[in-house]
Amino acid sequence: THYESGWLLALVQAAEAEGSKWLLIDPEFRDRFVQRGVQILPGAGPKWSQLVQGGDERAVNGGVGEEAPGDEDELPWQIVGIMGEEMLQNLRAHFQFHEANV
Repeated sequence: THYESGWLLALVQAAEAEGSKWLLIDPEFRDRFVQRGVQILPGAGPKWSQLVQGGDERAVNGGVGEEAPGDEDELPWQIVGIMGEEMLQNLRAHFQFHEANV
């Protein structure tokens, strides 16, 4: 979970025979973006598809929602593996510096 925005990144087993998929889930627990296929880290940009929700239908870990071509400006562009406590602390320090100076 992103501690400020509440967005979730999840690798889930798809209900169909398609295997696993990465999901980006918004703070209201709606699946918003999908990347199909198993990878250690999800890709960026056009490897993702935007999920279009019907009304208030929620799509939590079930993949409800239709894939639509996304506006590339809205697609995820930087997803990194933190891989350890030291890197997490480093990222927090950079964020705090940014907040204090921008």
